[in-house]
Parts: sequence; structure tokens; C-alpha cells
Amino acid sequence: MAKIFLAFAVGGGDNLKNHVLPPFYEAFISSLKMRGHNVVYFPHALFGAHEWGEINETVKNELTKFNPDLCILFNNSFWDISDVVACPIVIYTSDSVLYFANKSRIKLNPSRYFFITDNSSKKSLVENFCVKENQITSVVPFSSIRPQDMPLKQNIVFIGSKFGSEPVTPINFFLKEKPNRKQREEFVQALNYLRENPFADLAELINKKIITDELVAKYFNIPSLITQLSDEKRISVLSAVANLGLTLYGTPNWTEFQLYNSTLALSYSSEKIMSLSENSAAYNSSKIGISIGHLQAVDGFPWRILDIMQSNACLVTDYHRDFDKFFPKNLFPVYRNAHEAYRICRSLLKDENKRKRIVKRCQEFALENFSFDRVAMNVNNLIGFQIV
Repeated sequence: MAKIFLAFAVGGGDNLKNHVLPPFYEAFISSLKMRGHNVVYFPHALFGAHEWGEINETVKNELTKFNPDLCILFNNSFWDISDVVACPIVIYTSDSVLYFANKSRIKLNPSRYFFITDNSSKKSLVENFCVKENQITSVVPFSSIRPQDMPLKQNIVFIGSKFGSEPVTPINFFLKEKPNRKQREEFVQALNYLRENPFADLAELINKKIITDELVAKYFNIPSLITQLSDEKRISVLSAVANLGLTLYGTPNWTEFQLYNSTLALSYSSEKIMSLSENSAAYNSSKIGISIGHLQAVDGFPWRILDIMQSNACLVTDYHRDFDKFFPKNLFPVYRNAHEAYRICRSLLKDENKRKRIVKRCQEFALENFSFDRVAMNVNNLIGFQIV
């Protein structure tokens, strides 16, 4: 039995207040405990690329007292503990390296850490953080959701956040400057480039002469624009399928900004779907579970992909390059744009036998190939000894 410490962001509000863990973390912790490990975890609301500063003394003392054999920090979202603990520290990517906290601390001592991440983040870690390739391994997906016989109450379900929460964006500030047509067209051209190259920075856009105008450069805030473009992508797909019988669960800000069509707005359900059992029930009572990744999820794919595959819902998803590594071709339907998403969902809703065949195929493949044992083996191989 090992002593394992975990830290991760769960969002604020009800999640923290009610001590509810998102389904992946609940499943991860439960799986560790089932293997006999002593697990201590620190959920919090601080998501993103923050510098956490000096560790809270109370937390430091408790962590020292626990004396873990392994620490797993999702997105490195915790105080710097490289000098607090003597055990291996694994930074587990739950989004991308862009959202790692305490980047400056990692760069000071990159050899102190191990990383579980996607290929895009791996490249950044090697090139920008001087991390060696033998410190990095790929994420192995898993889920604890299982098929349950339930009445199919809804045609399509989506569970997820509305990314954008700011009513005013860099584009609004740009337009207040009354840009001319050439400047507006250059901003659009730069946005199109960012959609295709979501890890680009401003220097790249300027060096490639995609941005040449000072006003465009001034307001081209890439982190904010990536969030906005990801939001637009999600809204576009959900708007396309809303009339097919969509039920939308997620963050309350879906109702705060009427930036999308009325049918989509009225698809939102205020029922809270947070825990593993609630997510399982939502997917198992739906004909289709649709997945729409963040713009920067180019290689890695959302954890919900496995949740849907291991339920009675039929997975319909956008494309991620890691599909080619983990899944056989044509295991589940993949769309490239909102129109394709609509066409696929409509076809599946009209052909129940086809839908059931895909569900059965996905269940069998996922349950056979993506157990927590593979996750544990992945961690053990990375750090070089048997611990998980």
C-alpha cells in the first residue's frame, strides 16, 4: 500500500461546497483506494496558469506529516512542493501545458518532475521547459462508467462548460477603436490562423506576417481569443443539433449570455450533473452523447469520450489526433464541422439498429482496453518502479 497525494481543480460553487468531485477524479481516487492505497486529495477552485506563490504553512505541515510516496498534480495546479516532499511528483495534464500552474517553478528544476501528457504538450515541455523525453509519457484514458439499463429519456446529451464568461472580449475592444476594413480583415485572417494553429503565440503571427498592423497586434489577446473561439465552436455544434432533441447540462453561464439561438438556450437543464453516478445516469438515459473538445485539444481528447463509450449512449465526437493511436478506424462517428454533427446525429436517430451496433462495439472495445490497470502501469513505468 502506498500513500498517494492528489491535487486538482474542480471549479467553484456547488462542487466545492458539496464536496462533489468531477467523475474522472472520483473514479481515479476510487480506483486507487480499491487497490489498497491511502489517498489524500486537495480539490480547489483555482483553474489556470497561475503562480501559486509560497505554500500555505498549514497545508505544508499536513503534507509533511502525511509523507507521501507519490504526488500527482493535475495541471500542476497546487503550490510548488518540489522541496516539501522527497517522493516522485507526476504532473498529469488535464488540459494542456498552457494551463499548467507554476510554470516558472517547473523551468527552474525540470528534472524534479514526471509528466503524463499529450503530444502537443510533450513537444512544448521538451522545447520550452528543457524536460527530457524519458520524463514524459502519454495519457492513458479510462472511465468507471458502465452500461446501465435505463429508459432512453433524451435524444442527445451534452455535459460541459460554456467556456466564455466575459461579456466583453478583445474583439469588442478592437472594434471600439473603429478599425478600417483592412484592419478588420487582418484580424479575421489572424483568427483563422489561430483556429488551425491554437498553440501559436503573437510572435509567430507577426513573424509570419499574418499580423502586420499595430492595432491588430495590440488587441490580439491569444488566451482570451482561444477561449472565445472554443466557445464559438461548442455553441456552433450544439446549435446545429439542438432541434434534434438536445439536453444541455453544465455551468450556469450557459443561461447568462444570449449569444446563441433560442432553441439551444431552451435546451439547457438546470439539473446539476456533477458526480460519477449523475454523469452515468445522464449518458445511460440518452441515445447520443456528443463530445466537443476545446480548440487546443488537438492531440489529446476529453475524458468524457470514454465515459460515453462505456455507457448506452452512442458517441458522436469531433476529431482528435490521438484517436488514431488509441482506437481502430471507424469505431465511432466523427464530425469535422457543425453540419456534419447534425447529419450524423439525425442519421443515428433515424436508424436505431445502427446506433445500437456502434454502442455495442464501443462498449466492448473500451471495457477491454481501458482499465485503470493500464493507467497504473503507465505511472509505474514512467517513474521506474512499482507503486500504484
